[in-house]
Amino acid sequence: MLLLCCEHYNEAKPFIEYFKAQKQRNLYLAEGITIYVNFGKGALSLAFEFTKLNEILKPDLSILFGTAGNISDLKIGEIIIAKKTKLFDTSLSPLLNPVELNTVSGFKNVDCISVFGNYALNKDLSNFGDCIDMEAYFFAKALNQLNTKGLIVKLISDNNDIIKKLITIDYTRVLNVINTFKTITDNNLTEIFFKTRTTDLNVLFGLKKLFEKKHYTFTMRQNVYKKIIINSTEIIKKPFKLKRSFSEIHVKQKYIKIDDYVGIFHNLKDKCAVIYANKKGEFLRKTPDHYTPQDTYGYSILQSYNCIYDCSYCFLKGYFKSFNPVIFKNIQDYFVEIKKTLKKDKLRPMYFYFGTFSDPIALSIFDKSYIKFAEFFENLDAILEIRTKSANIKELLKHKPFKNTIIAFSLAPQNAIKKFEYFTPNLTRRIEAIKLLDNAGFNIGIRFDPFFGEFLNQYESFVSFLKQIKHLHSIEIGFLRFSKNEYKIFLDKNPAILSGMILKNNMYVSNKIENIKNAIQNIFSDFKDKIYYNMLT
Repeated sequence: MLLLCCEHYNEAKPFIEYFKAQKQRNLYLAEGITIYVNFGKGALSLAFEFTKLNEILKPDLSILFGTAGNISDLKIGEIIIAKKTKLFDTSLSPLLNPVELNTVSGFKNVDCISVFGNYALNKDLSNFGDCIDMEAYFFAKALNQLNTKGLIVKLISDNNDIIKKLITIDYTRVLNVINTFKTITDNNLTEIFFKTRTTDLNVLFGLKKLFEKKHYTFTMRQNVYKKIIINSTEIIKKPFKLKRSFSEIHVKQKYIKIDDYVGIFHNLKDKCAVIYANKKGEFLRKTPDHYTPQDTYGYSILQSYNCIYDCSYCFLKGYFKSFNPVIFKNIQDYFVEIKKTLKKDKLRPMYFYFGTFSDPIALSIFDKSYIKFAEFFENLDAILEIRTKSANIKELLKHKPFKNTIIAFSLAPQNAIKKFEYFTPNLTRRIEAIKLLDNAGFNIGIRFDPFFGEFLNQYESFVSFLKQIKHLHSIEIGFLRFSKNEYKIFLDKNPAILSGMILKNNMYVSNKIENIKNAIQNIFSDFKDKIYYNMLT
């Protein structure tokens, strides 16, 4: 059974008439569908009543339908699916923990902001969401708490203006959409729909027929769903477009003053802003086993988050709530913490990594703190590694080489860069940057991480270049890898990159690793004393 919830009667009326639903108390009933109208009593009331109805009716699928205002580039009359909902209070400050929802192929899956009252009209919230309403967030919270299957479907009715223009909206497509969801619930297709994220009834019925004919178990069905999602999803490339800067502290560039970066960071749309803040809590994080060269130990420096690039395999896309750069300016606190760590942790050699959770040289267009860290490490019994794909090395070349710092460049064949590492400098520019730094006397690290097995023969062309590097510190080789949790996140966020991966030693890795390792050893046989493998025993 399909449960359709609406805040206002006018939003529900087309469905009541279309399905010839009969009123029974606060419900409208028809075969296979129950329509609940909240009669404008507010978002909290709607969420509360939905919770009670869910317990009583136990619907196969619950949908919140209503109109919403456009605050980005949506069109009036367009139907959207809310993939994430956010709540803003009366001061237009976002609250923590936006709610993630299901996406559906064939629709625009957007960020929806819920607000109280009319104070948000004509406010610029486009950095945080695509549409605005009053009740989606609370319905989404109820779905999460109940752990039940549901969607938020919105019809864009206006452009969030104070005076709404009288616009006639054609409900024909909306009726067809809701009727499709009703067909899904009527025919016990809900599981298949949510796992495949398609409303194509031919696909859904075809899979159901296959599962019934072949007597597929739950596990067998899950494997089919994974393959469908991984092989049918296209990677969407999104360039970084700076629209706003937010800051807790004074910075030179124009910015919007904020009290606490966390709420802003969690609620921003991806790749639209940079945030400056003071770090609290964790400054350093112990690196995983087998992350550093053999018989060495390491910590990651958490001085910045995210990146201006858009590599399709980047784990940060699912690690944080939004993919916007955050730069922490209280670097003296980091220096204190690093000294404390070196004092209590006597293991040596000790590596500190600047670039596990960001690309600090790429972010130098906003902040050049990585130089101060390199200067700080000159007087320490430790090694700093700065990892980057950036060719923006002008600031580095203004300084003398740092004896305790490695500038580690991520390299790959140009075909792999083009296919996976969107908006990054091409191979030629990276190699030119390495040559300039090497000639200036900087320690150079080469990082083939991830190593792309499908372009294996193209790595042979790197051998002659590596032999030319006079200050080559090390060559690290790693393979595309995800933890179990990261794998689940990528199934939802960016599944196309997961093709050909298997679970091995609690890590999802390429199913061809062993053969590739042998080939790598042959290609780079002249560098045996320089090579180490990342997170592979």
